[in-house]
Amino acid sequence: STSGPDEPPALGAGEVQSLREDAIVVNVGRGSAVDQAALIARATSSPLAGLGLDVYMVEPVDPQEFAGCWNTYLTAHVASVVPPSLRFKAFADCVESLLAKSER
Repeated sequence: STSGPDEPPALGAGEVQSLREDAIVVNVGRGSAVDQAALIARATSSPLAGLGLDVYMVEPVDPQEFAGCWNTYLTAHVASVVPPSLRFKAFADCVESLLAKSER
């Protein structure tokens, strides 16, 4: 996404609310690309298959904001300092884990 701080998020409140329960949301690009408040509200009221976030609207993130979200993986904006091969492996491991949990 090219969403900047002054642009509406690529995944706004309407899109977040319309996500199916088997949706997996991963954001490792820009915190402003996803309406974080809407994502938390949606994930706590009707669980998603998974969330994988490395970037946030405000950093550092307070992980307690996500306390009611199941199948959630939070990292501390480290994707940019990890070698590409490890980034891909970490991303693949996260998605694999989320998919395995959603199949239960």
